[in-house]
Amino acid sequence: MGGGFRGRGYSRYRQYGCGRSHAGEYRPNKGPGGGFEGDCRGHRKSRYETSLLWGVTGSGKTEVYLNATEYARKSGKGVLVLVPEIALTPLLRQRFEQRFPGEIAILHSGLKPGERFDSWRRLLSGDLKIAIGPRSAIFAPVQNLGLIIVDEEHETSYKQDEPPPYYNARDTAVMRGHIESCPVVLGTATPSSESYQNARDGKYKMLRIPERVPGAELPAVRIVDMASEHEEQKNFSPFSNLLREKLVETISSGHRAMLLLNRRGYSSYLQCQDCGFIPTCDDCGIGLTYHSVDKTLRCHYCGHEERPSDKCPNCGNSEFLFRGRGTQRIEEELEELVPPEKIFRLDADTARWQGHAGVLAKYSKTQGAVLIGTQMIAKGHDFPDVSLVGVLNADIGLAIPDFRSGERIFQLLTQVSGRAGRSDIRGEVIIQTYRPDSAAVDFSVNGDVESFFEIELKAREELRYPPFGRMLRVIIRGEDPSEVRTSIFRLTRELARIDREGNKYRLLGPASCPLTKLRGKYRWHLLLKTERLGTSVTIVKRLLSNMGGDIDFKLIVDPIT
Repeated sequence: MGGGFRGRGYSRYRQYGCGRSHAGEYRPNKGPGGGFEGDCRGHRKSRYETSLLWGVTGSGKTEVYLNATEYARKSGKGVLVLVPEIALTPLLRQRFEQRFPGEIAILHSGLKPGERFDSWRRLLSGDLKIAIGPRSAIFAPVQNLGLIIVDEEHETSYKQDEPPPYYNARDTAVMRGHIESCPVVLGTATPSSESYQNARDGKYKMLRIPERVPGAELPAVRIVDMASEHEEQKNFSPFSNLLREKLVETISSGHRAMLLLNRRGYSSYLQCQDCGFIPTCDDCGIGLTYHSVDKTLRCHYCGHEERPSDKCPNCGNSEFLFRGRGTQRIEEELEELVPPEKIFRLDADTARWQGHAGVLAKYSKTQGAVLIGTQMIAKGHDFPDVSLVGVLNADIGLAIPDFRSGERIFQLLTQVSGRAGRSDIRGEVIIQTYRPDSAAVDFSVNGDVESFFEIELKAREELRYPPFGRMLRVIIRGEDPSEVRTSIFRLTRELARIDREGNKYRLLGPASCPLTKLRGKYRWHLLLKTERLGTSVTIVKRLLSNMGGDIDFKLIVDPIT
């Protein structure tokens, strides 16, 4: 799948080469006529083109964004830059402000309404020329738009599911570029399956950066089989013996470490020691997560909070077991190895209380520090002296009944591995897993995107899953579980009757949603695999409009979960 494919992008990277700037920073050269900047000369001709900028972690993609933006600005054009999360805007803003002072507008929901209005107004008037923000910034009124950049284009957070309107900001960026006749750059170290296939098919131009900037090597990655760790070493702590040893060694040397556990809170749920009762959310029907900081039980879906009961409401027992580990519990257990003042945690809870930037600033100023976090630590952050990254449980998410789960885990592991060794110190990554034979885990060791997709895309093509077909997810919701179930089965029968030959779509389901109840409403869903998306949407909408009853529905095109 790959010789010519890799060679095409690699040769383009070689055209603009890599050299040291006057400030002592390694960055891609901006030689006239070569490399990405040369490929983006459609600015002057107002030419649409989408390029997939695929560069390994630490290869200097941000510098390429800056060089391309500089070219656009010299041509009198405006620029729109998308990031997957609000947390990544401060770092990118700092880099862009250094190069383009006084031209940057920031747009995201974390700003006060007046601040957002002012940024919007100044973009609309042409006073500011560059907009940076998460997915909603795709609608920013950048004047004379000459370049759109989507950083970490593979991230699922670009998909807007709630509230309406429903859209994928990456795909919307491509369409906006087409409408406004300007180039679009999709940057990533781990392409999404859709962008990867579009590049293979020639719909997107492929630009490869296969190596890190000079002076930085990709980290060495080691896999620890936690099943063997339990059976042979009798070690039942969250830290394998290897990770424990490397943590102590790293901190003692004054370098920094990062630990990934994609589960916040202290414990996944509480369980009565006698009868097995588990406190659940009345509105969502799932176990409440225990948070030790404020001693509350929380639903991570609807936001419901309550104090844990002193006694089991089922049997009266006062002893509860803490099941599973979250980032708060890891923080507590890590204090056996690392001084508390050197431990920092970044998840949705600390981000809300202290702010992303506040946590990261303290971490960056503390020698021999450890940062524990969820997936928000896996992308975009650049700390030169992080020499160790540990993934505490690489299997979270693999068991989800979703054809994209392997792709997401591969991307997450590859991205977090890339946080290590971003200087002259070669980093080390330790991935703990109970499934070392998983393709997602195995190929992430070397960040081998091509080999992973060779297997993944072959399976998807046989089953006509995206990117080889389109999908439509229909969710029916209501307060009466019987009415919801009856309605989804009625819809399924009508769809099967209309297309008996399967020429328009193929039906999968119906079934109750993995999260059966959400915010007080019961949910069932149905999937349609189709190559005639417009026709399928029209048919489904017509049938649902005649359904009646006390239900509502939601249609999701190309769902990502």
